[in-house]
Amino acid sequence: MQIIIKLTRSTLLQLELAIAGTVIMTPDLVDCANGLFDARVPAAWLKKSWVAPTLGLWFGIGLCQRTGELESWLTNGRPKSFWLTGYFNAQGFLTAVQQEVTRRHQGWSLDDIQVYTEVQNMEKEDAERKDRLEEGVYIWGLFLEAAAWDKKRNSLVDAPPKMLFCPVPLLFVTAIKRGEKKLSADYSCPCYTIPKRTGQFYIFNANIKTDVVPSTWLLRGACLLCSKD
Repeated sequence: MQIIIKLTRSTLLQLELAIAGTVIMTPDLVDCANGLFDARVPAAWLKKSWVAPTLGLWFGIGLCQRTGELESWLTNGRPKSFWLTGYFNAQGFLTAVQQEVTRRHQGWSLDDIQVYTEVQNMEKEDAERKDRLEEGVYIWGLFLEAAAWDKKRNSLVDAPPKMLFCPVPLLFVTAIKRGEKKLSADYSCPCYTIPKRTGQFYIFNANIKTDVVPSTWLLRGACLLCSKD
């Protein structure tokens, strides 16, 4: 994050000097100026950061909120819930969660465990009023595409008409021994960072409860997204 902040600041300062005629207008500065005019992210910033459709989303939700989450973690200690969208390496964060759980159980190893998830019927604000989890983490900020979550039924349901993305309550993520719980009745829901579903943006598969055959949601292409933009 410090690299991106330094790059953003230096580019804008150089662009200001170039417009004033103090320094030479390089191709990168020209692209930055055009990007600011067109409200798109300059190519030099994209190489070091995250994908965003507009400059406003990149700066507001991306740069400012990500920095705020990290600063809060450093200042106030470990948070009670985590914003998965705000991490550069979400897979690495989930691996760290598995390692943390494994260390708490004598005789467990990373080769013998798997990720286990449960959708909670509470939001981020509710988690702030509770004690920190001794094991596992709460994740917030996810969206369901091609499906929705019903808190009363505690299950996946059809998405409301004309609603492409439905917010998901807190997702509890932990690790269990392979075969410890029967997960065949749950839908193994893939999670991606953005709506563009490719291996580059894939994070992991979350098991989500459903009242119908899991293949129903597979055929509909239901998935979890960290960002709907």
